[in-house]
Amino acid sequence: MKRKIGIIITLLFITLSTSVAQNLLDGKNYEKPKKDSLSQVERVEIFRDRLVIDVFQSFWLGMPAAVNSAKFNPGVNVSMLWDIKKKSKFPLSFGIGAGVNYHTQNSNALIGIDSRSWTTLYNVLPQMDEEYKICRLDIVSLYIPLELRYRHHSGFKFSVGARLGSIVSVGQRYRGKDLSGKNQMLDYKDYQIFNKMKYHFDFYARIGWEGLGIFYSYQLTPLFESGKGPQVRPMSVGISISPF
Repeated sequence: MKRKIGIIITLLFITLSTSVAQNLLDGKNYEKPKKDSLSQVERVEIFRDRLVIDVFQSFWLGMPAAVNSAKFNPGVNVSMLWDIKKKSKFPLSFGIGAGVNYHTQNSNALIGIDSRSWTTLYNVLPQMDEEYKICRLDIVSLYIPLELRYRHHSGFKFSVGARLGSIVSVGQRYRGKDLSGKNQMLDYKDYQIFNKMKYHFDFYARIGWEGLGIFYSYQLTPLFESGKGPQVRPMSVGISISPF
C-alpha cells in the first residue's frame, strides 16, 4: 500500500507541476490589451480547473435498517488534472488526471464478520455515553477522473465526469466502553475489514462560477462485494474550490 501511495503522490506532483507551468505560460503569452482594441483581445482564462478540491457530505445508501447513520459524514477529494482544449476560444474541454478521495461513515455500529457464512455485517452498539463514543469507518482511495467541461467567457461553468478508483484503505475507529463488559474505555483503529471491494466507480457533476462551484457524486459500486456484505454506497453533495 505504501508503494501505491508513493506512486500516486509522484503522479500528483507531476500533474500539479505541469498545471502550474501551463498557467505561467498562459500568463506570459497573454498580451495586455490596448485601450483602443479591448474587443479584439482574448481574455486569459485563469480558472482552468487543474487543481480541484471537493469538500462534501456523504449520505450512505443501503445501510441496514437497524443501523442509525450519523447526520455528519464529511469527506474530501483532491484532483489534479490536465485541461485539454482543442481551440483557445472553444467553450468545451476535457479533463483527465489523478486524485485522492477520503470518505467517512459515522454510525452506531461496528463492522464485523459472520463466522458461519463469512459475510460482513454491522453490529449495532449498545447504548453508551455519547460524550466518549466514536464509531467511524474511514475509506481512502486513489482514482483517475475523466470529465467533459463547459466554460462560458462570463465565468459560468459546469462539468460531468466519471472516475475509476482503487480502494487502498478501509478502517474503523472506535472509542468507547469496552464491549466485553470490563469497566474501561477503549480507543483503537481496526483495518481488518473483510469482503471490501478493491475498486469503485462514480459519476459526478460540478456547476459554478470561476473558482467556486457545487459538487455532486454517486457511487455505482457498493463498498462490499455482492452477496458478502450490505450493499452500501455513498451519494455526496458539497462545494468545489478551484484556485487555477
